[in-house]
Amino acid sequence: MNLLEIRNLRCSLDMEGRRVEVVRGIDLSIKAGEILGIVGESGSGKTMTMRSVIRILPQNALVEADELSFNGLDLRVQTEKSLEDIRGSEISMIFQDPMTSLNPLKRIGDHITEVLLRHRDITMRAAREEAVALLERVGIPSAGERMRQYPHELSGGMRQRVLIAMALACRPRLLIADEPTTALDVTIQAQLLALIRTLQQKDNMAVALITHDLGVIAGVCHRVAVMYAGLLMETGDVETLFEQPLHPYTRALLRSVPVISQDRDSRSRLRAINGQPPSVLRPPPGCPFAPRCSETRPECSQSLPSMKEYAQDHCARCFNIPGGGL
Repeated sequence: MNLLEIRNLRCSLDMEGRRVEVVRGIDLSIKAGEILGIVGESGSGKTMTMRSVIRILPQNALVEADELSFNGLDLRVQTEKSLEDIRGSEISMIFQDPMTSLNPLKRIGDHITEVLLRHRDITMRAAREEAVALLERVGIPSAGERMRQYPHELSGGMRQRVLIAMALACRPRLLIADEPTTALDVTIQAQLLALIRTLQQKDNMAVALITHDLGVIAGVCHRVAVMYAGLLMETGDVETLFEQPLHPYTRALLRSVPVISQDRDSRSRLRAINGQPPSVLRPPPGCPFAPRCSETRPECSQSLPSMKEYAQDHCARCFNIPGGGL
């Protein structure tokens, strides 16, 4: 049984007096101990998809789904109180910007002990001891001293490690990591990704890693879901998708990744994807990638192709893929 099961997830926002779909019928699943990468351009619906699962959304949002279950529990019918108990204990989230995610008026130790006291039957003394151990676990030196510091006294990488410590405080079964390495230098990025992978393996924790960086996907994830304009375009295991991408958008993303090579003949100019993603206020009637696609056909701009499986666990949404699916 999958730990997280999502079927036909839709999220809409009340904008300009009408409901606008920003997540348009997503099917996803995550197994225990698996790292799923969700990749796509900004505005593709990656973050909104996972926020819809735990209902951390604006007040004007409406979430609907045919199935939305976590460890056999139907999340669609849970009260806000029940979801509060699940969030932080069973499902945790690392947010994108650590400086805005941490309260500048609270010490680092108070951030972590608050999580522990909220979700576990534990004394303040035990919570502080556990908080120090968590900071040490995520690689923060002099953890006892850091407990007394404020967020502005830590570097960006250290603040991100604090968020990871907070997310892991109650040993969640699912960790949602939303662009956890954004704005960090390459060395710190590598350290944090290695940390997440190590902790995931040690605790058999499932991870949903949201990113726009295909290099991160290749180095950390087991499976990948490619999103565009609120839709899934392609899903599959990382090795298959990188070696045999089916959707033109996936191939375009891969061509835009720089390749380091000492062979001058093998060097090639990066190929940007022309145009811009469509507006959520005025989505095109057909495939949303059709206006930017170099392989478009007449039907692409008239109707939306369905998601089909072309090999085991390798699905894509495109009229141009030969074979017609399994």
